[in-house]
Amino acid sequence: MTVKLTRLAALAGILLACTAASFATERHSGETSPDHVAAPAASVPAESGHLSPESRCEAGDAQACDAAAVHYLQEHSYEKAAAFGKMSCDRHSGWGCLLMHILHTEGKGVQQSDFMAFSYAMLSCKEGVGDGCLGTGLSYAEGKGTAKSQAKAVSFFEEACRLGSGKGCYAAGRVIEEGDGVPMSLEKAADLYRKGCDLEYGPACLDLGTSYVIGRGTEKSPRTAYEYMSKACAMEEGAGCFFLGTMHYQGVGMPKSLEEGMKYYEKACALGYKHGCEAVDELKKKEEPR
Repeated sequence: MTVKLTRLAALAGILLACTAASFATERHSGETSPDHVAAPAASVPAESGHLSPESRCEAGDAQACDAAAVHYLQEHSYEKAAAFGKMSCDRHSGWGCLLMHILHTEGKGVQQSDFMAFSYAMLSCKEGVGDGCLGTGLSYAEGKGTAKSQAKAVSFFEEACRLGSGKGCYAAGRVIEEGDGVPMSLEKAADLYRKGCDLEYGPACLDLGTSYVIGRGTEKSPRTAYEYMSKACAMEEGAGCFFLGTMHYQGVGMPKSLEEGMKYYEKACALGYKHGCEAVDELKKKEEPR
């Protein structure tokens, strides 16, 4: 299973959106997209009559701690980011706990510790952050910082999914599809992939499309497979683009089109999917005059 938790750069974007909203006196109630990032409040100099985020953090404002942590994260000052991230977590901010989970996982600004990473992921999850539940699940799945338990891993993956993490839906689906330490259910796995795809996680769309190709946990449906492979390709999953190219080239569920097939093979190749590059080379050889 190749699910990875959001790394530092993406996390900074999420935190930025969160803290910017709080300083504008509007709190986000749902999942925040890194695509809607405002300027970090912590980078704005304190004006007369206004406390800096650092001062507000020390006075007990968890969102100000988040803002200060983001500022130092962007400056690659990981020790200071960790200091404010810990204060944020101590003040029950799930995002601060998530930051501490990642810093301890990577050993940046703090000592690398699987146990501390697991503990902070748990705290983040308890505060309702989907990626915190995902991190907890990954710790259980890999036996890092805690005893290995696939059943507990799936439980936390499903909670991450419920909280809006597409990666969580996908991770739960993979374990359940494989029946790795939990009862196998192809139908439940497909349903989790569907939820992950709806949350715009490309690998979930890809696996759901594959399910419809072979009838694994779903009915066989080339048309529906094409729909989900198209979503995967649009999310830059090279394998999804390759499948689309093959469906066009072979005329699966549609008229054959070498031109459309080549278009999708080329996109798959551009995304680094080697089978796409091989297909492009093969089609070009066939087009060469004999």
